Amino acid sequence: MKVLHLTLKATWFDMIACGEKKQEYRDLKPFWVKRLCDEHKGQMGGDFVDKHKVIAYTFKPFTHVCFARGGHFHPSLPQITLECKGIEIATGKSEWGAEPGKEYFVIQLGEIVALPNSITIKQRSVANVD
Repeated sequence: MKVLHLTLKATWFDMIACGEKKQEYRDLKPFWVKRLCDEHKGQMGGDFVDKHKVIAYTFKPFTHVCFARGGHFHPSLPQITLECKGIEIATGKSEWGAEPGKEYFVIQLGEIVALPNSITIKQRSVANVD
């Protein structure tokens, strides 16, 4: 099992926990290329990563995504683990935090596989509603 660990603001975390948000977005920047991609063919220059340069990359084979609610990833924070259905470069939905027309690394989220005890009762009841 290869898990991608990410932190989220409370709004996005809660939307994912209740099953409303099915994608997470990360900017096309060198930091995220290193986190999400394996070796690449070609050079990456500057602070901006061109979509066509990133296409030469292969995405790491993450099986799951573990989100922490809040700042830095820490075991004391509420967490949720979901299946990772894949990563692609695409535009996102504005209601899920993406800027219209902007391309991102889009992490496709699957089923919830772990919802630790640190989630509040209110969040648990919302998360179990289809």
